[in-house]
Amino acid sequence: MTKALVAIGAATVNVLTTWLAEQSSPPLPIVWIGSHAQDFMSEKVRAYIGKIQYETTNHVVGEYGELIYLQRGQTFLADDERVTQDRICLQQALSKFDDVYILSNLGGGTTSHVTPYVANIIVEKDPLMQVILTMPAKLEPRSRHEKAQQAFTVLQQTCPILHVVTNSGEREQSLVETFAKRDILLAQLLNKLLC
Repeated sequence: MTKALVAIGAATVNVLTTWLAEQSSPPLPIVWIGSHAQDFMSEKVRAYIGKIQYETTNHVVGEYGELIYLQRGQTFLADDERVTQDRICLQQALSKFDDVYILSNLGGGTTSHVTPYVANIIVEKDPLMQVILTMPAKLEPRSRHEKAQQAFTVLQQTCPILHVVTNSGEREQSLVETFAKRDILLAQLLNKLLC
């Protein structure tokens, strides 16, 4: 079985950076999916996949994984040509793996639309697929909570195993402190599940 970690959205960048700082090299292939060009182009994100073997404007393949830039992450459920191209790229990248863990911080437009779509593709090949996710902190806007809840409802129906990481005491913390604590908790969970 070919195992992989599929990390979705900009919020996973710090989680992966924290987790990979403890590794000499990624313990399994990483497929990072995002809709922010600055993350897709950053050296920090590109370091996750090692030496680059192939690159286009929205897809990079390296020795340890792949990066996929979604042109339409916020409107991923729309019917237009760019979304169709994004979906084809995702399906091709995901077809290589049959033991998959998904990492996602729900609430953003990309994560809330793309995570259920990716899970639906993967669960057909990996009926024991595991999703590691967070819901928005209490301090975040209501719109993020609504998007996250919609995605979570779909994931509950699709995925056999969901790991939901929350922060205790977040009322006393700033968003920066809440996110930093969440990133550390997620990195620790990745260590337990994948290393």
